[in-house]
Amino acid sequence: MNKRFGSVLNISRKVSETRGSSRKWEKEDKKSADEKGEYKKNNKFEKNNKSKPKSNLFDLEDYVDKSKKSDNPKNKGKTSPKFKGKNPNKNGDAKNNKNNKNIKKDGKNKSYIDNSNIEPRESLQKKLNLKTNLESWYPEFYYKQDAKFASPHELNILSKLTNIDFKDNVVILERLSGMDYRKRVIYGKKQLGILEYDLKELIWQFVPNPEYYMYLNKYNIELKPSKMRLKGKWIKEEYLVEEKDNLKAYNTIVNAPENDLDSQVKDVGIKMGNFAGHGVKSGDRIKLKDLSKISDFEEEKLSEYLEKRSKYVEILKNNSLKILKHMIEKYKKKGYVINASFSGGKDSSVSTLLAKEVMPDIEVISIDTGLEYPETIEYIKKFSKKYDLNMDIIDGDNFWEDILRNGVPTKDNRWCNSSCKLNPLRSYLKKKYPGKKILTIDGSRQFESFTRSNLDYERNSSFIDFQTTAFPILDWNALDIWTYIYKNDIPYNPLYDEGFERIGCYLCPSALNSEFNRVKELHPDYYKRWSKYLSKRYSKDEIDRGFWRWDELPPKMKELKKEMDN
Repeated sequence: MNKRFGSVLNISRKVSETRGSSRKWEKEDKKSADEKGEYKKNNKFEKNNKSKPKSNLFDLEDYVDKSKKSDNPKNKGKTSPKFKGKNPNKNGDAKNNKNNKNIKKDGKNKSYIDNSNIEPRESLQKKLNLKTNLESWYPEFYYKQDAKFASPHELNILSKLTNIDFKDNVVILERLSGMDYRKRVIYGKKQLGILEYDLKELIWQFVPNPEYYMYLNKYNIELKPSKMRLKGKWIKEEYLVEEKDNLKAYNTIVNAPENDLDSQVKDVGIKMGNFAGHGVKSGDRIKLKDLSKISDFEEEKLSEYLEKRSKYVEILKNNSLKILKHMIEKYKKKGYVINASFSGGKDSSVSTLLAKEVMPDIEVISIDTGLEYPETIEYIKKFSKKYDLNMDIIDGDNFWEDILRNGVPTKDNRWCNSSCKLNPLRSYLKKKYPGKKILTIDGSRQFESFTRSNLDYERNSSFIDFQTTAFPILDWNALDIWTYIYKNDIPYNPLYDEGFERIGCYLCPSALNSEFNRVKELHPDYYKRWSKYLSKRYSKDEIDRGFWRWDELPPKMKELKKEMDN
């Protein structure tokens, strides 16, 4: 029987400060700033969903063979000095959106982004003859949610939790919905279980599937083969194989005492004939949660998997190059300035390099918000030098000044994005390209969020009315990004190996709380500074569990807070 891994931290069961009192102080800050004429609320805009793509039939091997690309001309661009572009409009979105030509009003006087000049995704796929509906033809490479190879940090956690040495075999993690980090663990083409971060206890947990016990070939108890439907039922002693050690193991489990340092739920490996099962102990009983027929695992070396998947990724790459060529040609004819956005993350590294294949002298922009990790700043410099990028780094260090006026940024109100990125970017573009319209190549992907799943391959900016953004890698899964990076030996931000999912500001409210607690280990000075500020409004327990990330807590977070308060 496996006790779910993790040393439980001693936490206060009574949170001293309520959500209401936390926001009271923030509202007072905003009121004070508003009296000085410094604060305005951000407007919110609606976006119309677009139609989903249809399929074009094709043959994988034939397509890849015919799609070999010739070498591109050598890029002679040089890295530019850092551009200092402070925010000219301290009031944020409201004033800008009032003058934004991309913002229109519908019949009910609601604001929306005017994308009437944008080609819908489906139309552009047909026009460019893009290869789509890949999941139907190559399902072994397709994942419905964003997936990735397990990082060294995640492999270390998994090895401790499962007692499995994964060696250099492929371990894939597919994202699942949850309060924080929660991923499906796929190994040997089977789902071993779920890796998740427990926000209440602040520990990592592995919830096994029957396949976990199947792989280890180790079980806690054995049941007699039965035609009864036992899945979801409580196990009775009469179901057990009548063998002395088996009965003893069962009684040891059900009679084990519970204590404060132990979870009320424990996992039990069960064998029943040719089936493996996962049971959950609650109180003095065991419930059979799931059963799977015993079968072999197909373990595969990472190098072998990359070789196979790279042909699939080559299709995505060729689609992206077609999109880029079309967008660059289209907007050049309109007199637009073309540039690429580089954040220091994996996605923008791929989109930037693909853009450089099509337009070798493309200008690249990156924004230093003053909240970046030092690893990210160093990586951006090395990446720029390695690929001889014509790069400008924009100064967006406005956060600590603007927080006095806007309060703690949250998922509901990410004013920091306007203050530290969009306003400095707009100022930079206006100064460098006066009177010009801009097309920016961006690395956003549809698998990242529900909102991005509805994007077209291009979009007018809701903030900068003279900017349009193109998304050439919109259809790529994170697993495709990593396959391309590994296969082409592209350097990537070292923070990914440390378990970070999101490379951006260290205090970003949209990041996972498990990542913020990782900041405590890797950059304790950053953690202390932000925690010290948050402590004016939140208790330590609230900070560590990320209650500050929302203006209005979602249902599951409300339940967690209520549970901790009792």
